[in-house]
Amino acid sequence: MNPPLRSAAEIESILVALADGTVDAIATDHAPHASHEKQVEFERAAFGITGLETALGLAITKLHREHKNLTGAHCRTVYQRSGARVRFARGAVRWAAGVMPDVTIFDPKKRWTFDVGKSRSMARNSPFDGWAMTGKVIATASSAGAWCIGE
Repeated sequence: MNPPLRSAAEIESILVALADGTVDAIATDHAPHASHEKQVEFERAAFGITGLETALGLAITKLHREHKNLTGAHCRTVYQRSGARVRFARGAVRWAAGVMPDVTIFDPKKRWTFDVGKSRSMARNSPFDGWAMTGKVIATASSAGAWCIGE
């Protein structure tokens, strides 16, 4: 990944910054690559991992349940600010009266284990393979009218 995973001290400073509001958005740079792009010399390998399928589960498991610093209004603020900063090819994420928003439906209590072999991504590289998580996306809907149902 680029930037790479960080030290325990750097991770702790991120947790503190999330808790005190210094960091007010969470995002994932989901950059999956096909196996042939990763199975080369380290210096030539494409940066990126499968991250989109694990982002919510990791946030609920690690930030909310384990560190207790992503709760209630804080969670809404972080995700709303994250979404408001994201741009897609079709334009900005739209949250306006009369416009169907991009929606994610999830079960915050669903327990599951990530299996990279069952990932819907074209990539199979993830440091989270086999991790038990709480919180799972059930379905998504886009303002373009596309639905994706999980599992």
